[in-house]
Amino acid sequence: MAKRENRTFHCNRCGRYHTEYEMDNFEGNFFHDFSAYFGYGSPYDDCFFEFTLCELCMFEIAKDFKHTPMILDKDPFAPPDEQVVPFDYNEFQRRRTEPTPYYKNLFIENYNDIENLPKK
Repeated sequence: MAKRENRTFHCNRCGRYHTEYEMDNFEGNFFHDFSAYFGYGSPYDDCFFEFTLCELCMFEIAKDFKHTPMILDKDPFAPPDEQVVPFDYNEFQRRRTEPTPYYKNLFIENYNDIENLPKK
């Protein structure tokens, strides 16, 4: 069996980092990569601006957006009215602090793990 390469994730905003060893946990899933392309007329014409944010920073930034971003659910079995929903920061806070009937404390534990990652 091929050995999986270790991956390190860094949040460019807060400095949280996580090294994933052999898929030992899911913290790497809470880091998201972004890329913006600079077009004609920009001093960075034809360049890319790339960075990574942890999910806590991503949602903290999104709460201040003038126009609410949408969350797209790729689940084909999700009801149509739940496949595209506006991001709701209060709902995010509720999900990370209150148990749910199906997932119990999973989200609370996951976000606590992210909050407790070291920073550099």
